[in-house]
Amino acid sequence: MSRIVGIDIRHNLVQAAVLRSSYRRLHLEGLSEVDPRNFSNLGEAVAAVVSGFALHGEAFAVGIGGDSSFIHRLELPPAALKQVEEVVPYELEAQIPVDFESLVYDCRVLPRRGADSSIDIIAAAAPIDAVKSRIAEVSSALRHEPERIGVGPLPLGNLAGICADLKEGDYYALVDFGEETTELVVVHQGVAVFARTLSVGVAALPESAPDMVRSLRQTLVSWAASNDAPVKAVFLCGGGARAVGIVDYLAAHLQIDVELLPALSLELADPQWAAELGRFAKAIGLALSLRAGSKDLNLRQGELTYQRGYGFLRDKVPLLVGLGAVMIMSFVFSAWAESRSLSKENDALSEAMALLSRDILREETDDVERVLDLLDTGTKLEKDPQPEIDGFELAIALADKIPKDFEHDVAELELQRGHVNLRGLVNSTDQAQKIADALGEVKCFKNIKVSKITQEIKGDRQKYSMEFDVKCEEPKKPVASEDEEEEEE
Repeated sequence: MSRIVGIDIRHNLVQAAVLRSSYRRLHLEGLSEVDPRNFSNLGEAVAAVVSGFALHGEAFAVGIGGDSSFIHRLELPPAALKQVEEVVPYELEAQIPVDFESLVYDCRVLPRRGADSSIDIIAAAAPIDAVKSRIAEVSSALRHEPERIGVGPLPLGNLAGICADLKEGDYYALVDFGEETTELVVVHQGVAVFARTLSVGVAALPESAPDMVRSLRQTLVSWAASNDAPVKAVFLCGGGARAVGIVDYLAAHLQIDVELLPALSLELADPQWAAELGRFAKAIGLALSLRAGSKDLNLRQGELTYQRGYGFLRDKVPLLVGLGAVMIMSFVFSAWAESRSLSKENDALSEAMALLSRDILREETDDVERVLDLLDTGTKLEKDPQPEIDGFELAIALADKIPKDFEHDVAELELQRGHVNLRGLVNSTDQAQKIADALGEVKCFKNIKVSKITQEIKGDRQKYSMEFDVKCEEPKKPVASEDEEEEEE
């Protein structure tokens, strides 16, 4: 949540509104006003108006009066959409009767009716010196620079975002009555699309009533002349909106619906403020310009762009310290939780290793070094996948063990996965058995048997089939005890 402050500065009145903004909620925390004529300078008046609720870290917005600024509505061809920033200065320079280099300006493209329609732009400019002076006055009083500088009645357009009656698709006019001036803004789809400042106020009523009506009528006619859709209704706000009979008088002479400002979607700290919202409408609009996504114009452009410096950080120190403490606590808790989790996992793995070492190595231990030593002794080594005897070694063994005193021919010799099939020719059955007995002397030959002896076809020799397994058993290495290992060391 953030606190935002709007300060409306006029010749005879300084008003302030404080809002606390959060997701989809706005809470009005304070309203205050003072008469600057009771203070020696404007800075003291500004300090006094916010003294009751200025804390730390608030964002401030103030405005430049419409009588010292220029507001124009520009129309550009559709092809200029991508060059708006380059074209607007030339258009404004042609319409403003002062040296454009001495001005600071801002502009915004208004909602378009279609892709082929013209581009409508609302632009505002004010003397750089006047804007700098306003920034200096507020900064000296608040010890904090204002983040936004609104222009004339345009901040009133921000009220459309919190007023249900202004969110419809029609055009509505908001009229703010001051003692010396009257400000009018036309809003459409939640955006200010037209604004004028009239040099007649309510201080001279009822004598000035005809002049006021004439100025308002001319302004509405000027709007209607350049737009197809007329203003549907006029809503009054400001201090003069409560003048006796002003609503009925304007409705009768303007021939249009005239009402007081409708209810605003604000949560009020004091229910009695509901009747004062219209009088503080511009101050509230200035505060709303500080919200994210605001469509109001801001004269803090170019060299006057707001820079967050050390003062801003100083105001945020309590918040930053709190966030830092939370982050440290979160890190410590995370490290502790991770350490505890790893400790439990280590205990589970140690227990599993002890059980495996008992079943496989015949000694239960959770010491990694001891398990590695037991593995090195080969207590339960897996059998080497390499064959114990290959075909060449088998042929050599047969040549060595078959008696050389009788004739023998090998017809077929097959070795597959440690099993041998031998087919040969001898002169008699006794010779076949002698060969089996001779091969039995080889330690790696197991389960030797003569499976079949038959007479050679068209001959007098004997044809035999023999099979046996090749399996060389190595003596098991004894497991060294701990005492023997200590002696070896």
